[in-house]
Amino acid sequence: MNGQEWNIAFEKYKQIAQFKYLNSHFTLEDFKFIFFWEWFHRLWARLIGVVFIIPFTIFIIQKRIKREMIRPLIILFLLGALQGLVGWIMVQSGLEDSDLLYVSHYKLAIHFILALGLLCYALWFALQLLIKSRQLLYKQSLRNFIGWIIGLLIVQLVYGAFMAGLKAATAAPTWPDINGSWLPANT
Repeated sequence: MNGQEWNIAFEKYKQIAQFKYLNSHFTLEDFKFIFFWEWFHRLWARLIGVVFIIPFTIFIIQKRIKREMIRPLIILFLLGALQGLVGWIMVQSGLEDSDLLYVSHYKLAIHFILALGLLCYALWFALQLLIKSRQLLYKQSLRNFIGWIIGLLIVQLVYGAFMAGLKAATAAPTWPDINGSWLPANT
């Protein structure tokens, strides 16, 4: 962007609550720094989409992808697109001229969990390709235990995203205790 475009973007940023109540000390250079990381994040996501869809399309035309792989790969692409859409919606929630200083913690949690789901799906798909079904062993008790562990992990990760989105670490920055106490103080 040229100097005038930077000034216009900075003036728009000055209109939102995050600037008014949190970053009013920001200079144009400070704004450029945070702008760069947001821009890079979006560029990286788009680049991943392009790097996926172009070879995928070429490989389908050249019939280099097995037929049974097409559907899971399309699902993988759609999950990535959904992740990008939710990320865009999340960022928009922090740019509204309201009392929100940060993005919505709900939208942050959804964006985070979708990212982890996307990674899990990619891993699952890769394992499907690497491990033959006849090599798999099933033990129902272990499967149930893993299901409970994964469920507990998801709850903990959502909770962690809420805590990050609500900036809870600023209220209790110590660990493993809570500001010197093992139980939260009554407030």
